Amino acid sequence: MFHSVSLSNIKEIQQEVLPVISSEYDLEKNTFSWTKTPEKYLSLPSIRQAINSLKLDKYVHGVTINITNKRTSPIHVDDGKFKYSLNIPILNTENTYLKFYNVKPGVDANGKLTLIGTVKYYGFNQDEVVEAQCIESNIPGYVDTSSPHSFESHNEKARIMLLIRLKNDFKLK
Repeated sequence: MFHSVSLSNIKEIQQEVLPVISSEYDLEKNTFSWTKTPEKYLSLPSIRQAINSLKLDKYVHGVTINITNKRTSPIHVDDGKFKYSLNIPILNTENTYLKFYNVKPGVDANGKLTLIGTVKYYGFNQDEVVEAQCIESNIPGYVDTSSPHSFESHNEKARIMLLIRLKNDFKLK
């Protein structure tokens, strides 16, 4: 599920991160990518301040950039060496939503292995789940990537998110 966090320096993060993303990615093209240069993001003063204030120093696993044009993703759980992600909205997050679901009784809670390009995840059909939570993507927060979720973008402009992936030993308090 989603757990919001307060980042007192969210505006500074957005202002510092956007030029770095713009220098590495086409902002008009759908992208979900582990950055090959996480230090570019993790060394930014605003990101360092956020990581320190949330006491995440020893938990950072990596950085993913998510650029999404108007569309809806499949319902899925993420595959990877992390359970939680700190999702930080960067640009055009109005009218974009993160939805979480409960799996119906009798349905395999692990989902079905699915590959789209090089991205591997475990998916669910709409009739196998019930929506449990819907959050507009314009606030930062922890996302439990092992919970079935999807996103919807109704924004005409590309939504840009910075996802700081956290190691498995991170626990929400």
